[in-house]
Amino acid sequence: MDLTAEGKPLSISAWDGLESVFDSKRRNVVVSKVYEHYGVILIVEGKNADENARIRKMADTVVATITSQMDKLEKEIREPPVVEVISEKEFASEKAFMWSLGIDAIAETPQVAVLYGRGRIIGPVLRDAQLDERALTAIVNTIGLNCECGLDRKWMQGTMIPQKWDEDVQKRFANHLGFDPESPAIRIEMSQILSKGGKGEGANRQTQIGGTLDDLLMGYREGALNLANAEPTPTQPDAPKPTQPKADTPQPPIAQPRAGFSFFGWMIMAGVPILVAGGVILLLGRKRDS
Repeated sequence: MDLTAEGKPLSISAWDGLESVFDSKRRNVVVSKVYEHYGVILIVEGKNADENARIRKMADTVVATITSQMDKLEKEIREPPVVEVISEKEFASEKAFMWSLGIDAIAETPQVAVLYGRGRIIGPVLRDAQLDERALTAIVNTIGLNCECGLDRKWMQGTMIPQKWDEDVQKRFANHLGFDPESPAIRIEMSQILSKGGKGEGANRQTQIGGTLDDLLMGYREGALNLANAEPTPTQPDAPKPTQPKADTPQPPIAQPRAGFSFFGWMIMAGVPILVAGGVILLLGRKRDS
C-alpha cells in the first residue's frame, strides 16, 4: 500500500491509501448485497477458465437449492443468497478486500468465501480439494440455523471484513430488518444468547457442529421425512401414583383432673368458718344485752 503520491501532501495521500482498506468499488457492491440477502457466495476467480465456469455453475446450484427451502428455515429470511464474482482483472484493485478474506494471490483454481450478516465470513475459504458442492451447501445452510441451536458459536462470530459502517448504513440495515440492531434491548438479548457458552446450550438443540469444516460436514445430512408411514411411538403406561398417607383423625382433648383446690374453693373454705364465728358472737351479744 502506497501512502505517498507525487504532487500530494502526505496528509491527503496517506488518507487515500488507508481508505482503500475499508472502501473499494467491488467490495461496496458485495457488502451491500450481504446486508439485504441471506448471504453472498463470493467467488474469486482463478487462472483456469474452465474451473471458473464449473464453480460458478456449482454455486448457482447451491443457491437454487437453498432458495427452494427458505420457507422451511428456522428463522425468517426474505431474500435468498446470491453469487458475486471477483474477476482476475478486478483482483489488483481489491487487494485489501482479498487480504481480509485470507486470499493473498490468484490461484490456479477459484477460491470461495461465504459472507453474511454485517459482512462476516462464515466457515473457511474453500479452495482445491475442499471446494465441492457438499461443503459449500453445508456452510451456506448454517446461516439459516437458529442462533440458539447447538451450533458452535465460532461459526456465528466469524471475522468481519473491513467496511464502512456509518449512520446511513445503520439506518438502511434497521429499515431492512424491521428493527434497530443497535437497540439496547436487542443487544442485551443477543448477549444473553451468545453468553450461553459452548455447543449444545441452545433451547432448540440440533446436531452439534464444531469449529472445523470436517466437524460441519460430519453433522450435515440431507434427506426427507416420511411422516405418513412413520410408526407411532408406543406410549408408556402410566406409573402408579404413590399413595398418600392418611391424615390422623383429630381426637378431642382429654380433660385432665385438676390438682388441688382453685382460688374460689379456698375462698369458700375460709369464708364459712368466719360466717359461723360471726353468727355465734352476734347471738352471745344479744343474750348479754337481755
